[in-house]
Amino acid sequence: MARDAGLLVASLRERLLVMAPSMMRRALLVLLAPLALCACAGPPPDAPSASEEPASDLRLVPPPEPLPVVVTTPSSARSRVAIEGVRPRLEVRLYLRNLPWGSPVFVRTLKREAMLELYVEGSKGYELFQSYPICTFSGTLGPKTRQGDEQAPEGIYAIRPEQLHPTSRYHLAFNLGYPNRCERALGWTGSALMVHGSCVSIGCYAMGNDAIEEIYAMLDAALAAGQPAVTVLALPHSFTGEEAADPGAGPWNALWTQLAKADRSFHATRIPPKTRCEGGRYVVETPPADSGLAASAATE
Repeated sequence: MARDAGLLVASLRERLLVMAPSMMRRALLVLLAPLALCACAGPPPDAPSASEEPASDLRLVPPPEPLPVVVTTPSSARSRVAIEGVRPRLEVRLYLRNLPWGSPVFVRTLKREAMLELYVEGSKGYELFQSYPICTFSGTLGPKTRQGDEQAPEGIYAIRPEQLHPTSRYHLAFNLGYPNRCERALGWTGSALMVHGSCVSIGCYAMGNDAIEEIYAMLDAALAAGQPAVTVLALPHSFTGEEAADPGAGPWNALWTQLAKADRSFHATRIPPKTRCEGGRYVVETPPADSGLAASAATE
């Protein structure tokens, strides 16, 4: 009896998965899961079925459900097409980590290494999801300090929904929010400093269209699911790991020392650095291990 029930559930599941629209498949898997588990359990201990073979160990494990959308993010026909194109493969990679679509994210950019790292929050903190080569950026190592210097920013930034730019001239983009509070306190000037597609830059980080579609989609999903802001840690180079470099001497030693502390805090805690601004300086506060989501704590 138990085996027949299990075979019936499995057959019904296969038929429904073929017949049902794609948007209903996960719901059907969830509804069928209890039936399958009942079938697997077999008869109660006192039932007269000792001569029957044990039921097969059928298990239906639905993929993680997407987090509920609670925020409306800016969109365009272009951004919707791009997100629909990359979402299936991104969801597969998230599913392999047992993470849902819309999981909180954190971004780390490295000038010298010409790399953007995208992290996703997992059960043990933020883990590296994907590294993307930066196609190009303008200027040299060192922060942007004034309008027209063609330097790409270095600092700690918070990306909120309104900073997504789905109609960018460079395919898709998000505004870093330069100058932030610390930079304004120093009198630094400039505006519209982006991470965008294409491969040209006048003070921005250009990622190429394929990479920006994935990065943009992950930020859009996280913000739409309720992450207050995505922290971007924009560094001259890595301050951790085998390729780590010390801030060194020079005009940007003070800034780089502050950024090094933020970078090392992240790698020690696996939580995006929480910072505040005092007199134009980043003050990094190491969060407690159980502080949970801290990706909205970047300096505005």
